[in-house]
Amino acid sequence: MHLFRTTLRTLALTAALLAHSANAGDSKHSHGDHGAHHGEAKAGALTITGAYARATIGNAPNSAAYFEIASTGGADRLLGAATPAARAVELHTTVKTGDIMKMQKIDAIEVPAGGTAELAPGGMHVMLLGVTEKLKDGAMIPLTLTFETTGVVEMMIPVRKAGHGGHNHSGHSHGSGS
Repeated sequence: MHLFRTTLRTLALTAALLAHSANAGDSKHSHGDHGAHHGEAKAGALTITGAYARATIGNAPNSAAYFEIASTGGADRLLGAATPAARAVELHTTVKTGDIMKMQKIDAIEVPAGGTAELAPGGMHVMLLGVTEKLKDGAMIPLTLTFETTGVVEMMIPVRKAGHGGHNHSGHSHGSGS
């Protein structure tokens, strides 16, 4: 039932963002202060910048989203994310076991008071499992982030091709520990 509610909420987000809804939410629900920049949002003491999803290659079933979260106030925690562009969304980190790099699901991403949390290739990221259609360079997808203190932040993020030294998530094995 939770997945159904999350899917409905994400679909409602998509419709609202496409209609450029100007209605502000309550303190626990923000559409973000997008300005003219996609992939950026501000909610409470948090600013999310540089957000993008990795374009899929061929028939790759998975992708990932990356961004930086800065806090000008107290500490917060990213507890989860959602998008209609994937069947499941998880928070991941990359761990080294011997000589092997492996992705592992995590419960939350800490945003320190007055500091930043960086979600980047080869480190922490939002994993998009089972993309619902090919993610093409230049497209935009909705992304809903849920924080422990700030609440829900909804934004649109661009899809970009893998850059130099990129991290392709299409064929990785995923750990199940947390």
